[in-house]
Amino acid sequence: MTAVVFDHGMFLELALRLGRDLKKVYYATPWETAMSRYESRVIGDGYEEIERVEDIFDVIEKVDFAVFPDVHHGGMQLYFERQGIPIWGARRGDRLELNKLMFKRLQAELGMNHADYDVIEGVEKLREHFKKEKDRWIKITPQYRGNVESSHHEDYLSSRGFLADVSQQFGLFQDHIKFLSEKPIKAKLESGLDTYCVDGKHPKVAIQGYEAKDMAYFAAVQQYNEIPEEVTLPNEYLWPILKRERFRQFLSTEVKITDDGESFLLEPTCRLPSPAGEEQMELYGNIAEIIAEGAKGNLVEPELTGQFACEAMVEHNGDEAFPRELTIPKGVRKWVKLYNTAKVGNRLWIGPGSTIIGAVVGIGDTPDEALEHLKSNAAELDGQPLTIHVEAIAPLLEQIGHAEEQGVKFSDEELPEPADALV
Repeated sequence: MTAVVFDHGMFLELALRLGRDLKKVYYATPWETAMSRYESRVIGDGYEEIERVEDIFDVIEKVDFAVFPDVHHGGMQLYFERQGIPIWGARRGDRLELNKLMFKRLQAELGMNHADYDVIEGVEKLREHFKKEKDRWIKITPQYRGNVESSHHEDYLSSRGFLADVSQQFGLFQDHIKFLSEKPIKAKLESGLDTYCVDGKHPKVAIQGYEAKDMAYFAAVQQYNEIPEEVTLPNEYLWPILKRERFRQFLSTEVKITDDGESFLLEPTCRLPSPAGEEQMELYGNIAEIIAEGAKGNLVEPELTGQFACEAMVEHNGDEAFPRELTIPKGVRKWVKLYNTAKVGNRLWIGPGSTIIGAVVGIGDTPDEALEHLKSNAAELDGQPLTIHVEAIAPLLEQIGHAEEQGVKFSDEELPEPADALV
């Protein structure tokens, strides 16, 4: 089969992964502006597994299906679908992730637990809010992650830098930006699920994972009906909504569990996640079939290559304002998942704009095997200008152990000692 992947550069590795199994994979990104830049155009260049194209419309009539692993472009997906092209993507279902206020109102309508929140319009009103309130999580709605990620407000003095930053970024529009100010959820545990969905249907297995944001991830494959109800309950509310949206896409959740066993879904990730998505590319041995059939509305169960997976995020030590370089030994290349790259000879070009450039993955049939695989793959990158956060696995193992003590089962297999991640 032949496919095209339309992406923003973050999930180029999915195109490379599909390129190992499909006859042909085209790769396209939206790179044009009034002042187009070279570094946006070349993402995906030089790889043997895929063909980089300037415009998705140049190849869309040649492919059997199209893949949209990220959010946005729901209108394009629906248009291509009307032309008879099967689509793997969230369609308009990505609004569950992008429109924070809409999702909060949907949670209330469905009877889901959610954090108490205030809606603040404009930076000046947010400033006054900060003077009166402490310990809040701040998000903008709709979401513009390139401007503002979720930020923790402790008190007014510590948040003055945040206020100055958003004032400068939004300029004359600063009084029109809507902010959500969420009260923290007092939770004993935080877990989540990584899976995929086809018109409200989901596979019989799911991945229960624990994440250190922008640092590391550790997960186990479990039978969906054996995962603790506290973790799966929020998904049960979402399946009918995703069926209505004809959502055919990866799906991840972050769930906080309180002392009395109540579950609070923070918000769904309606795309291939990162971290977590990197290991799914290799954990599902039949990922090309999952996506190709899913694009047509057919749910395919995963063929697993292991029962446990982990990953450590990678930082490049060069100046993120400029392109950087990297060489990865061929034997571990498929275990190193990078953002925004191109290939020049045997070297990789890393696009500017981010310190974190991807992740190293480990997979195994036991937790020990997965961790040792990750450490072995990371060791192959010694000598490169990188920081690989394997050490961030240690607190995750402690967190998983604590969750199991509280009745949230992870696995019957014995976990590695946290110190094992520090060696």
